Amino acid sequence: MEITTLLTKVKNLRNKEQNLKKAEKILENFLKKSSSEKEKLLAIKILSGICLDLGKIKKSEKYFKKGLKLAEKLKEKLILADLLTKYSYFVNKFHKRGDLEGLKYIEEILKICEKFPKNESFLKVKISALAVKGNILYDKGKFQESLRFYQEGLKLCRKIGFLEKEITLLGDIANIYICKEFKKFKKAEKILKETLLKATLYYKHSLPALLNRMGNLKVLENKIDEAQMWAELSLIVSREGKWKREEAEALELLGEIFKEKNNFEKAKTYFKKALKIYKKLQYHSRVKKLEQENKKLKQD
Repeated sequence: MEITTLLTKVKNLRNKEQNLKKAEKILENFLKKSSSEKEKLLAIKILSGICLDLGKIKKSEKYFKKGLKLAEKLKEKLILADLLTKYSYFVNKFHKRGDLEGLKYIEEILKICEKFPKNESFLKVKISALAVKGNILYDKGKFQESLRFYQEGLKLCRKIGFLEKEITLLGDIANIYICKEFKKFKKAEKILKETLLKATLYYKHSLPALLNRMGNLKVLENKIDEAQMWAELSLIVSREGKWKREEAEALELLGEIFKEKNNFEKAKTYFKKALKIYKKLQYHSRVKKLEQENKKLKQD
């Protein structure tokens, strides 16, 4: 099977979990048969992401490392930069002390991208790298620095018309304004409402996170019933799209909302459902947080 035909077939299979498993098998069979290193690299690049979507963390990392090594050998700088971006996100989420290792990879990516300042493909990789750097700094509580990298990425998105990433970054920026260091709730709400419209029209996968952030904002404004409405909408959209991480985030927010309402039994139910998904996804930071939350609720 030609690589272009194969990749088209795999792309069409990536909508459902059962199809993801078929795509994984097709690509692994292709790797055994192919003699072209370039074709193998393209297959490995996709396979690393499929294994991650399936929650096969060790297998995903194995393919990331194989891909990085092969891209470097073949001097495929664009694929190398793209894999480094995805791997830095992976390291940040799944490794202990991953933030430090993730930042190291980001610096490598940005150095590669600086050599191609007018190439749109490299600019898109740079935007993704800036977004991951913003996420790492956000997780470390460095909100001002995080905002700077989100805004730099947003500026580039608008320059090249990268709407999908613009929507994601606007949600990230709104999230910064919601946090205690800023408390710019009106500004955050304005951004979220405008971005929700764009997401509905152009990038539905970002909808659950945006709806969740509206829910978080309303919790901070002590508008708990409205927060519940946004969280429930996020849950519905997540389940319709079969987006498990977003579903877990909506369930977690509903747990927080029912805790605010002093309905601890319902809060525990939602936290347990979220925890189950996070464990399956091996989302270690969220697992740790929710296990502590459940422990507190049991003590209460």
